[in-house]
Amino acid sequence: MPRRKTKNTTGIRGTGTVDATVVYRVLQCSNPECEGFLQISEDDIEEGDVDELSKCPACGTVNTPFVLESPRWKYCRVCERLQPLESFHKHKVTGKSFRSGRQLECADCKNSKINPVLNPLRTADQHRESSEGRRLYGFLSGESKKKIDSKEIHKRFEGKCFNCERELEYEAKGPKEMHLDHTFPAKLLWPLHFGPTLLCRECNGRKHEVWPADFYTAEQLKKLSVLTGIPHELLAGKPHVNPKAVQWLVKNIDEILVRWIRYPNEVKRIRRMVQDLEGVDIFANATTVPRFLKED
Repeated sequence: MPRRKTKNTTGIRGTGTVDATVVYRVLQCSNPECEGFLQISEDDIEEGDVDELSKCPACGTVNTPFVLESPRWKYCRVCERLQPLESFHKHKVTGKSFRSGRQLECADCKNSKINPVLNPLRTADQHRESSEGRRLYGFLSGESKKKIDSKEIHKRFEGKCFNCERELEYEAKGPKEMHLDHTFPAKLLWPLHFGPTLLCRECNGRKHEVWPADFYTAEQLKKLSVLTGIPHELLAGKPHVNPKAVQWLVKNIDEILVRWIRYPNEVKRIRRMVQDLEGVDIFANATTVPRFLKED
C-alpha cells in the first residue's frame, strides 16, 4: 500500500531562523587548556577546507583529526534547540529523505506538541494501518507471549528513570510519566519482555528506535546489563535483528505472506532490514512471492 501524501499540517514551528535539515559536528577544542566549542556543518566540511574549519575560534588549535569522529547534531524546527541526532525519530519517507535521515522535530516536540494535534485528524484507515503495523512487529517478535510485571520493573530500577534518574511514581493504569522501554528496538523485532528499561516520558521519546550503544554511555551500559540481565556484549554491540525472529520468519514465510499481504510496504521493509543487517533473504524459502513484493 503506497504511502499517502500528507493531508494534515499543524502549523507548529519555530521562528524559522534555523535550518532543521543541516547536520553539525559538535566538539570541544582538543586543547586541554581551552574551553572553546566548535559547531561545523557537514555541508561546509564537504565543500570547504577542513583544517581551516576546524580551527578553534578561541585559541586557534586545529581539530581536524577529531571533527569527523565527533557526534552529529541538528536543530529542532519547533523548539530550535541544537540536539544529538538520537533525539530525533528516523525520517520514514520513501524516495529522497532529509540529509540527516531524521525528522525535523525532536522527539520531545513530536510527542508533546505535534502528535496531540495530528492524531485526532487521522482517518480511521490511518489508525487501522498503524495498529496493524504494530501488531505485525509484535507478532514477529513474540511480544504477546509473555506479560510484563511493571511493578517489579519499577522496583528493580528503584523508581527512577534509568537515563536521567528522575523519580517516577508507579503507574498501574497506563503510562503517563513512567514508561517501560524496549531496550532493543521493536522495529528490529525485539520483544518488550527481553529486558525492559524504566524511563521517563522524555527519555523514552528520545530513546525510541535507538540501539542501546547509540544512546547510553559506556558506564550506563554496564549498569543496564546488571539490571536487565542482558549480556553486556549485546548492549554494547552493533544494531542487529532479533535472531530468533529471523529464524522464525525464514521458516514460516508462507504463513506471513498470507496473513499480512495487505501491508506490502511493511513486509518489504522488514525484508530489506533483515537483508541489510543480517545478510538473510526472508523470501528465500517462500513457495510464491507476488511481484509487487519484489519491486521497490
